[in-house]
Amino acid sequence: MGEYPVPPQPPINVGDPVDLHNVQGDVLFGGFPKKVQNFYFFIIDGSQVQKFRANLSRILPFVCSSNDIKQKREQIQINKQMGKTGLVPMSLVNIAFSGHGLKKICDSLHINSGFGDPLFDKGMLVDAPNLGDRVGEWNRGFAENNIDGVINIAGDDAGRIASELGIIKHMLEADKPNGPMHEAFTLAGHSRPGAEDGHEHFGFLDGVSQPAVPGVDTPTRLQTVYDGVGRLLMKHNHDDQANLQTGQIETVQRPDWSRDGTIMCFRKLDQLVPEFHAFLRAFPIDVADPGAPPTLGSDLLGARMVGRWPSGAPLELTPFHDNTSLAGNNEFDFHDDASKCPFSAHIRKTNPRHDTTVDNRNSTHAITRRGIQFGDEVTPHEASSNRSDPSHVRGLLFVCYQSNLSNAFSFMQQRWANNPGFKPLAPGVSGEVGFDPMIGQSLTGPTSASVNLGNPTRPLILARWVISRGGEYFFVPSMSTLRMFGSG
Repeated sequence: MGEYPVPPQPPINVGDPVDLHNVQGDVLFGGFPKKVQNFYFFIIDGSQVQKFRANLSRILPFVCSSNDIKQKREQIQINKQMGKTGLVPMSLVNIAFSGHGLKKICDSLHINSGFGDPLFDKGMLVDAPNLGDRVGEWNRGFAENNIDGVINIAGDDAGRIASELGIIKHMLEADKPNGPMHEAFTLAGHSRPGAEDGHEHFGFLDGVSQPAVPGVDTPTRLQTVYDGVGRLLMKHNHDDQANLQTGQIETVQRPDWSRDGTIMCFRKLDQLVPEFHAFLRAFPIDVADPGAPPTLGSDLLGARMVGRWPSGAPLELTPFHDNTSLAGNNEFDFHDDASKCPFSAHIRKTNPRHDTTVDNRNSTHAITRRGIQFGDEVTPHEASSNRSDPSHVRGLLFVCYQSNLSNAFSFMQQRWANNPGFKPLAPGVSGEVGFDPMIGQSLTGPTSASVNLGNPTRPLILARWVISRGGEYFFVPSMSTLRMFGSG
């Protein structure tokens, strides 16, 4: 640090208190502590919505709040301090509804289901071309576009959460042939084994940088901070929307029942791991160091595509070698000349920090990320053939939360990751810097990114290693709104 001036951390607005008992648990405090997680997608029988609502009221004791998660994390910390080994037993539940499902419930209550988010109303299938998704590659369950909701259940043990999910399904009468709801499909995720725990399948530490929530989190130095709780939770300060045509900030009209709710973006992302690593080996960066390890050029290319080394150490702090002592470090800003971290690197595209404004850490476009890995580890045959086996699918069950899709996830994917022209407002930076090498998508042809040393706009043609298999947008109601949905 100390190589260039860093703007002061913005003050935290604590004048907009958050009722931790009213916000569902995966939203705040880093979300569910977990080793395993299931997403149970369901469909509500349109002729039995009132029955579904009555059953919903029965399962509410299973649904955990953010205050519950705060207490769980405190217990985990106490156990660590006491030297206790083993995981704290837990099974954690949240529930959310798609635009289809929310409309069914609100129609039954004779209220309008709209809360001022057109992208949510349309759903992800309609929005898919704007995201760069190829709908023909979507899994059937998402492409059929009939999901009404999802039960998000996570914990320490697969058997434990399966047992609790079975109880919940029985209480919702999902196991009855003519019940008020039925399963669409379930996706199961889990942490990777051993030393890879916490790393996504390409091998990089995941979930390192998250925005701090005013009045809830104590930010670390240089951490991105929401400029208001309303960036994450509805009907709070800064729950507004930037008009992308005029640049004006517009008020979003929200119904009272939306307060303390948020929007969950869910995406199933397959990762072609053998192909990714074969690409790194095929196009190593010339490090011009005869004493360097033989894999350093390939490792450096991967790090420059991500913006961090596999340990999580940022390129800005250690640009030529991984340094595990800096794993997960977030105390840095980006240099204007991209001498350390390329303008197109994944972490720079999706969290530009100081690049775009005087102080972008007070971020309008930040998202609160969750998610978990799924699938098998790479087999020896896949590794030797440099080709993924279709019977061993793996990737990320991506989840993020925000109050407004066009401010956050959709903006980030379209305007930043998929936009080769998006680059810092820095002097002397001209030309295109390329797509986000990891999640950038184009429907018109191959993507490219500039990750070379010494030339911030020289493109490298990329292959596709992350394939979207679909997803959906879900409204995550507050605990009080869930009670309202289950009443009457």
